[in-house]
Amino acid sequence: MRGGTIARVLASKSSSVSPGSYVTATAGWTELAIMPAAEVQKVEIPSNGRLTDALGPLGLTGLTAYFGLLNIGEPKAGETVVVSGAAGATGSVVCQIAKIKGCRVVGIAGGEEKRRWLKELGCDEALDYKSEGFAGDLKAATK
Repeated sequence: MRGGTIARVLASKSSSVSPGSYVTATAGWTELAIMPAAEVQKVEIPSNGRLTDALGPLGLTGLTAYFGLLNIGEPKAGETVVVSGAAGATGSVVCQIAKIKGCRVVGIAGGEEKRRWLKELGCDEALDYKSEGFAGDLKAATK
């Protein structure tokens, strides 16, 4: 099955990736893969990060959030950003970037537990789309 992977390089003929280093690739679900060096990306994780972050906030999820919000949404400090699916992988990164940019963030997710988590994440408002008063809550949060 196709999919993004994190892999430890066992052997390499390329000077760009050395044995023992970690890379991301679209190698699929397999125990071993032979990949051209041009089809892998070396993983560089900050000291406070985890290797698995390369498939999440430091990978395609983070890139989607970053470029989607900043290049498409172009938020300005002081504006309100509403994020549907805010408790998901991409949405949660969007919320954090929007806060860094000085925006007021309204996160939308399903359930009280996710709503509480969004408040911990830093959302100014966290709404539960499953609540009976959701439409009114959204209207009030976006005035």
